[in-house]
Amino acid sequence: MRGKETTLEELARELGGRVEGDPLAVVRGLNTLTDALEDEVTFLTDIKYKGLLKDSKALAVIADRAVRGVDKSFIITENPSLGYAKAVAHFAAKPLPEPGLSPRAEVAGSAKIGRDVAVMPFAYVGERAVIGDFCVLYPHTYVGRDSSVGEGTILFPGAVVMDEVKIGRNVVLHPNAVVGSDGFGYARDKEVYVKIPQVGTVEIEDGVEVGAGTTIDRASLGVTRLGRGTKIDNLVQVAHNVVTGENCILVGQCGLSGSVTLGKNVIVAGQAGVAQRLSIGDFAVIAPKAGVAKPVARGQQVAGVPAIDARVHLKALTVFKDLPELKRALRSLRKKVEQLRKKVDEG
Repeated sequence: MRGKETTLEELARELGGRVEGDPLAVVRGLNTLTDALEDEVTFLTDIKYKGLLKDSKALAVIADRAVRGVDKSFIITENPSLGYAKAVAHFAAKPLPEPGLSPRAEVAGSAKIGRDVAVMPFAYVGERAVIGDFCVLYPHTYVGRDSSVGEGTILFPGAVVMDEVKIGRNVVLHPNAVVGSDGFGYARDKEVYVKIPQVGTVEIEDGVEVGAGTTIDRASLGVTRLGRGTKIDNLVQVAHNVVTGENCILVGQCGLSGSVTLGKNVIVAGQAGVAQRLSIGDFAVIAPKAGVAKPVARGQQVAGVPAIDARVHLKALTVFKDLPELKRALRSLRKKVEQLRKKVDEG
């Protein structure tokens, strides 16, 4: 990854680290341990890969400490993964589209458009919608009537914000994310299902990122709310009236049923599902493919279907592969017990 050239000292300052080595050395890119060039910086987030450093051509290494026997400069930072993320942002910064309203966009006369906003061809902004300063609406995005999009928010191609939805500042909606689609609600009339009108809304707080193809349903009544700083992967389902705390992580293909409540800093891993109306405590972790059928306490880690304490689940998995042999042993033991019982009875 090539980008603007910078000195190690300047890069370390941006990463919140310090240089051990030549602070005035110039770097022009970021790359992996094996692919880095002589003018690039690389990263070491796991010490088990330190053996690759000796053969790496990299000029410098982002790490939590210098490695003995490696003749390279180091940018020392407490969190190399965070340092790596900031370095990627430094070298891969992409310019946003120039501000302006494309004549091929459809913007209602009653809509309010802030300053330095880019509304690109075939974007749609509905009646009385509000688009904040510095926003970007890529082609084929949709913002419905009476919705608001906060300052610095980016809607990538195909992203949809339905009517009467509130999007905060510096939110990112990736391609084909849908915010404010109808919740899944039906009442049964004998053999027929009758749709329950979904008349609530969605509120997405500042700094949320929503992955491609993710759907966030509007509330049946009231609000579906995503807390500040929450990050959502691709193809996630967030049902009506879900409320998440701040800085939650929802990983690809997981699903939250209606009226689920997450505390802050909750992690829901890939393909996990949470049943309706459950409460998940702060800092809880739900493992991949878990099926959560009861509330999860603060800080608890759960796994399995139905989900149980993750440590108990791991112990159970070690037994699972032995079940056929255990079954055979049990059958043999039963047979011997019956034979002994018969001998006792015959006395």
